[in-house]
Amino acid sequence: MKKLYESYKSKFVAAKEIAQKYGLPVEKLDEAIAEISDFHLTVPVVGAFSTGKSSLINAVLGQEILATDITAETAVPAEICYGDNCITYFRNDKGFSYTGSVEDFNTQKLSFKEFSHVQVTLDNEFLSQIPSVKIVDMPGFDSGYEVHDTAIKDYLPKSLAYVIAAAEDDGTLHDSVLRFLDDLKISNMPVYLVITKADDKDSIDDVKNELKKLMSTRMGLDDIKVAVTEASTDEVDEFKAILLELQNDSDAIFEKHYTAKLNEQLQLIHTYLLQQLKAKNMEPEKLEEERKYFENKINEIQNSLEKEKADFHSQAESCIADIQQKVENELKGKKTSLVNMLAQGSDISNRINNIVRNTISTEINENFGAKLKRYTDNVTQMMQIDTSFDNVDLSLLSKEDIEENESIKKSLKEAITPLTTTILGSLGGMLSSGGLAALLGGSAATAGTAAATGVAAAASGAGAGAALGPIGIICGAAIGVIAGQILNKGMKSKEYAQKREAAEQKVNQIIDEVCDKVKHQIREKINSMINAVDDQIEASMSEQVAVQRKALDDLQARISSSAQEREKNEAMIRNDLEIVNSMIKNKEFENV
Repeated sequence: MKKLYESYKSKFVAAKEIAQKYGLPVEKLDEAIAEISDFHLTVPVVGAFSTGKSSLINAVLGQEILATDITAETAVPAEICYGDNCITYFRNDKGFSYTGSVEDFNTQKLSFKEFSHVQVTLDNEFLSQIPSVKIVDMPGFDSGYEVHDTAIKDYLPKSLAYVIAAAEDDGTLHDSVLRFLDDLKISNMPVYLVITKADDKDSIDDVKNELKKLMSTRMGLDDIKVAVTEASTDEVDEFKAILLELQNDSDAIFEKHYTAKLNEQLQLIHTYLLQQLKAKNMEPEKLEEERKYFENKINEIQNSLEKEKADFHSQAESCIADIQQKVENELKGKKTSLVNMLAQGSDISNRINNIVRNTISTEINENFGAKLKRYTDNVTQMMQIDTSFDNVDLSLLSKEDIEENESIKKSLKEAITPLTTTILGSLGGMLSSGGLAALLGGSAATAGTAAATGVAAAASGAGAGAALGPIGIICGAAIGVIAGQILNKGMKSKEYAQKREAAEQKVNQIIDEVCDKVKHQIREKINSMINAVDDQIEASMSEQVAVQRKALDDLQARISSSAQEREKNEAMIRNDLEIVNSMIKNKEFENV
């Protein structure tokens, strides 16, 4: 283990020992200790389906490790890092895993229904140059399977850098990828761009400039590093340079990440210990006053939070209605083209899926997303107990203790990740296309099967009766009905008008059914996001309150103890506080 990792691990262990000594929570400290023991800079490579991500990574490795002929059903995340040659397969059932050989890995067809991900460790020449980096070959966006978008979303909280892959022949970034960039912007981590399949020398500069412009507009990254790779020659030196840069930056990224995690826990310990120092000079009556002040303060904060929550929930209901209306307006605005497509026997399910998906994505990000950020900003400000020590009465402390406290407050403010960033970042892809897949009820591919049986369904009176099923099924039955009545080239205009009228009636019916379905599922999705935010706010508040109450209870016990016992406890507390303060200031510390 690197010396830096060992140093931080020892700090977390020291913090845990102090926390345990006073009966403070240690779960998050344990999690960090476990992470550091096997730390890698996790770097997912994401992009639309079939952008050449697996081929890109194979070229970097100089080995055909990853299968490149996968289908949407056989795509699972593959984590790749330096180590002994081994594959570990992680099944979906209760985290069960087993190991296998590297040699035949690229011939296996792994179903996402069976496996959550695989870990590949390779004794590889290039990987030996980036031992701290873990590359993750992710399934592609727009594969048609919600589980893939969910997998990409789930990697956000445990990733520390991202590589966005875009094929040169696409010339741009897919909408799903652009929406995902909004999540990355919130998470505030390094992002790189790789152009794959760049074999057309004449157009590469235009594509590169267009992609850089998109990244600048979407993420504010004016100087994003772009690597151009060629499929025909396996030329990937520019991408290798990015990975080597990440290796060089890995210590700084590690330090920033774990300093924030450590200081979040040290803040709790520091506040607790500072309270205990008052035992020497505090009278029982003064303690009761402080306890009453604290409880009143908590009640004020909780009442303010409840009011803010009620206001935000009301705004969310308004957003839901606005989004529903926007979807309806967009569908009705495209009605003529949908009618023409259906009258000609075309599958309109994909078109409707795209209209609904894009409208919801835009509205959630621009309308609801903005309100969500304001809400988290507001509650963070309200939760003063979460961000300051103002509730600690400093009048009973020495001048030196007060001055040290001010210095510590400044250090913590600079190092701790804001609660807003933590909350919005942990939502992952819920604000992106990944979180919206469920709104559409399944893959549009289901429309093909439904269309094939549309005539039979109509004959049996089913028509478009699968209204509450996936959008593809809603559309599929209608396609079958109209397709069964398609006119030959010699049809008369009157007959065509009748068929087009029938198509218009079906489209009207489909729009009504889709809007009804979307209305309920938009509410479900937004409420899910709200609940996730409220749960984190409640957890953060509860942790702070629990530590403060314990501090007051323990202070009461110390006040009631003998003078000799108080003097002994003060020496222990001062020693532990000195260790905590040294770690907060990122200095070397003793007695660990």
